[in-house]
Amino acid sequence: MHLIVRPAYGRTYTSFKAIKADLAIGRDFIICNIEDHGRYVNIVEMVNIASVEFRYGKNGEKVGCLYAKDLAKAKAAYEQHLIQKGSEWLERSLKEATT
Repeated sequence: MHLIVRPAYGRTYTSFKAIKADLAIGRDFIICNIEDHGRYVNIVEMVNIASVEFRYGKNGEKVGCLYAKDLAKAKAAYEQHLIQKGSEWLERSLKEATT
C-alpha cells in the first residue's frame, strides 16, 4: 500500500529532514489518498505501509518519500523517544515525591 500525506494541524515544513524529525516524535499527518482522505496518521500506523509520500512546502509543492525500511527506523526512533520521555517523567515524579 502507498500513502500520500501532508502535515496536520496547519504545520508546514520547508525540509524533508524536519518531517523525519517530527516522525520520530510521533507527530500526526493527514492522509490525502481517496480511500482514507482526511484521516490522521502517525509513524505507528505508517510502519506496515510499503511507502509513504510526504507533501510539504508552502502549498505542498515539494515531495519526499519514505519506504518500509526507513519507516521502521523512524518507528524505532519514536519508541526511543517514548522511553526517554517516560524515564524523564519517572525521574521528575520520584524527585517530587521525595521533596
